[in-house]
Amino acid sequence: MRGRSLSRSRAFVHSSRLSDLAIVAGEGLLPRLVARACVARGMRPLVVWLPQRVAPSFYGCPVVRPKGFWSALRLAKARGISRVVMAGGYKRSSGKREGERATRNRLLAFLTARLIARHTDARALRRLAWLLRCCGVRILAPQTFCPALCPARRGALGERRPSRADKKDIAYAKRVLDRLASLDMGQGVVVAQGLVLALETLEGTDALLDSVRRLKKQRSIQGGVLVKLPKTGQRRDLDLPAIGIKTLQHAARAGLHGVAFEAQGALLLPPSETIRQADRRNLFLYSLAP
Repeated sequence: MRGRSLSRSRAFVHSSRLSDLAIVAGEGLLPRLVARACVARGMRPLVVWLPQRVAPSFYGCPVVRPKGFWSALRLAKARGISRVVMAGGYKRSSGKREGERATRNRLLAFLTARLIARHTDARALRRLAWLLRCCGVRILAPQTFCPALCPARRGALGERRPSRADKKDIAYAKRVLDRLASLDMGQGVVVAQGLVLALETLEGTDALLDSVRRLKKQRSIQGGVLVKLPKTGQRRDLDLPAIGIKTLQHAARAGLHGVAFEAQGALLLPPSETIRQADRRNLFLYSLAP
């Protein structure tokens, strides 16, 4: 009896130790995948829901919608949150307005405006991570709880493989992204027959592929590849490139041959279904060496 009560107390201590986790949930499938993985491990993280719509089910995890960044931080501190997973897409708003509305402390408003709002996306995320660390909150990568989302296997993941011409386009796209990394111009590029057709901007991958589809129709260009890579020096726990079913739908409509990404440098949402959809649409999924 004593052993049983001791095991129960140890389980309670273990579960309470894991309750210091929060998921900052944006758009897309990733937040629910992370929540499901946490629940499977016996955890019930707090979900901080950001989009301006009704939150979906998070497998029994508590969901809150804060009014702003500082209210979310106060809530996290009140609940003993010390670890955060940032998952999903985010629309960056004015940090200055957010800070002034959420608090009367001019120093906090100044920090929010200067350290977040006036920088490009990658730098804004790095400064946000620094700001959270200063407040005693540590950021964890989504793949910490869902390692399968970030495949380490190299080469073709599905049935189709890139041709020699496709591999040349992939190599050229990789050089283009390496050159543009310092400018923080996005994580994706489409190359066809040695020509750069479009670069990813703040509008995202879907808009990139739609513009490629229109351009190819006007210029009668065939084939092409989408290459998505993390930027040089980018933190792997923040904003890794994501490839999902919707990405493949747009790639197929644009008449591309496939999608390439870096091994352990992109999130497949979810991996098995993404590979199946690529095979179904006759697209290759090609994993590159880092």
